Amino acid sequence: QSIERQGFAINHSRVKIGHGQEEAFIRAKNLLQDWRHFQLGWAFVPRETPIERGQGFNVCSKEGLFWIVNPLRIRYIRDDREQARKNNKIVYAFGSGTLQGHLLAGEERFSVEWNKEDDSIWYEIFSFSKPAHFLSLATYPYVRFKQRLFAKQSSDKMIQEMRHKVS
Repeated sequence: QSIERQGFAINHSRVKIGHGQEEAFIRAKNLLQDWRHFQLGWAFVPRETPIERGQGFNVCSKEGLFWIVNPLRIRYIRDDREQARKNNKIVYAFGSGTLQGHLLAGEERFSVEWNKEDDSIWYEIFSFSKPAHFLSLATYPYVRFKQRLFAKQSSDKMIQEMRHKVS
């Protein structure tokens, strides 16, 4: 059965964040591993949280006067560096699933990709979710708006971080 038929909404964002070879890809990968894509002021994951399979973490987001804490667990990590000789694209990604206490049910994947044909570096967010709490159900149009806002601001953050010169 398709995800949509099970009541999940799909969110997808893919944006070019830079250009370069292995050094640029490693920089993008390090930004993901440092949770830079989540340092938005109104939403964050503690940067010291390790990217490891099975690792639990919290997404903290500010809504009005309140901070909401949504728990997740990293389900998988994909690191294609060993595939470099066989493939024109190298991907680093990790995916997480929501846990009890999260306002939504679903999964989310963050990835960076190096397209070796043109040396472009891409950042992608893919998720599917549905309300898992009466608050998210009652405010679902707003929740969907915030998901789109997050995708836009997270993508902008990755572009900004890739342009930032490392000293």
